[in-house]
Amino acid sequence: EAAAKLFAEHGYDNTSVRAIATAAGADPALVIRYFGSKEDLFLATIHMHRAFDEALQAPLPELAARMVTVAAEMRGTRALHIYGVLMRASGHPKVGLNLNAAITAGLVEPLAAKLTGSHRRVRSHLIVAQ
Repeated sequence: EAAAKLFAEHGYDNTSVRAIATAAGADPALVIRYFGSKEDLFLATIHMHRAFDEALQAPLPELAARMVTVAAEMRGTRALHIYGVLMRASGHPKVGLNLNAAITAGLVEPLAAKLTGSHRRVRSHLIVAQ
């Protein structure tokens, strides 16, 4: 809980294991022993919100409008803030891989399955990038 709160407030790069341990009332060595690394602790505590799950259930002709509506409604929410924290930390190898996997599994693949025609996966990646 302490790590999730500090990562959400200060981001990955501005949160130290020492600060997390202090907030949790634990020794920094214990935190590292249990989680292995700051990166692994980050991945264990910060999760991407699956805001588009419901929109992705819409019929194809309504899909774009629903996805835009969800994105617009996310402004100022905790879910969007957490996504920003994840994006800013995506330059760290494990974080980037996990974020990419979450976006692929949660958005790219479900969208590609709904599309018709050729190059569905490529088109899905382009839509998600927008």
